Formats: sequence, structure tokens, C-alpha cells
Amino acid sequence: MQLKKEYFILWIGQGVSRLGSWIYLIALNLTVWHLTESPAMVAMLYMIGPIARTFSSFFVGSIVDRTNKRTILILSDVFRAVIVCLMPFASSVWLIFGFVFLTNIAASFTQPSSMFMITKLVAENDRQRFNAINSILSSGSFMIGPALGGIIIAMSNASVAMWINSGALLFSALMMSLLPKITQQLNDARNMITPAMICQ
Repeated sequence: MQLKKEYFILWIGQGVSRLGSWIYLIALNLTVWHLTESPAMVAMLYMIGPIARTFSSFFVGSIVDRTNKRTILILSDVFRAVIVCLMPFASSVWLIFGFVFLTNIAASFTQPSSMFMITKLVAENDRQRFNAINSILSSGSFMIGPALGGIIIAMSNASVAMWINSGALLFSALMMSLLPKITQQLNDARNMITPAMICQ
């Protein structure tokens, strides 16, 4: 595999984002538990993601098809960073649930955009090795993230852990901004997005 600058940008950006997400998940669970001391509320937290993804599936595809993918990745990371940064100031569990719903809506734009960028930037002969390394980084984040989150919370609090995730998302957005802009070969790519297009 011929290593290219774009490969490292994708690996580092997505790797840091995943690591921050696991740290954030531990902090979020503890925050909801401390606010409610209710296992049902913690369980409800895990229902928000699938509900948000189901809701967003009606319009995400149409928007992603007609928008620059690099721009979507940057805006999604920045939007989530802002929401996560505000989350520690929420005093109501329902407000936290609303924030989580919004972050999951934004995250639903990331996967198809990321897949598109990988397809365009990674040479066909390199994709198997690229995806293997990407999978290793994902597994490493899964192992290291929760432990690191626990250490951060033990040394400070859940709010600091959330702010670290916010910083990780901003770093990911910075990495995505370094990727080359890919021109989409779609006749309607520059058309204004309308409600009719979103519902397609």
C-alpha cells in the first residue's frame, strides 16, 4: 500500500473522534445517572440513538447526495462539538436527551459522507489495507476510550470528559478541512435543496 497524506488525515481525524466518543459515552451515562439515579433513564439514553437515526433516514440521503461531503463532515463535527460543550450546563435530563438526539442527527450525516470520501481518496488497491488499519484504530478506541474516560472522570469530573470530547470533535473537523475538495459529478448537485428533494 502506498501511504498518502490523505490516508493519515482520515485515520487520525476519525481515530481521535472515536476515542473522544467513548470518553463522552462514559461521562454521559454517569451524568444521567447522577441526575436521575434511575436505571430506566439510563436505558432510555440508549434508545435515543436508534430513534434519531430512524428519523434522520428520511432526509439524510437526499441532503448528502446534493452537498459537498467534506463540508458535511466538518459541519457535523463542529455542530456536535458545540452541543457536547453545552451539555454539562444542562440541569434537566430531558434537555440532555434533546442534546443527545441532536448529536445523533448530526452523526447520521457522517457515515455516508465518510464512506464517500474514503471511496474517492483511497485507491482501489489500497482499500483493503486502509480499512484493516481503520478497523484496528476503531477497536483500539473501544478498548482505550472507556478506560481513559474513567481516569479523566476520577481525576476531575464528567463535565471535563465531555469537553475533551468536544475538543476531539473540533480536532476531527480540522483534520477533515485538510482533505482535498472533491467535485461531485451530479447534475443536480448545485441545485437548491427543497423539501421535495429531501423527501425523495
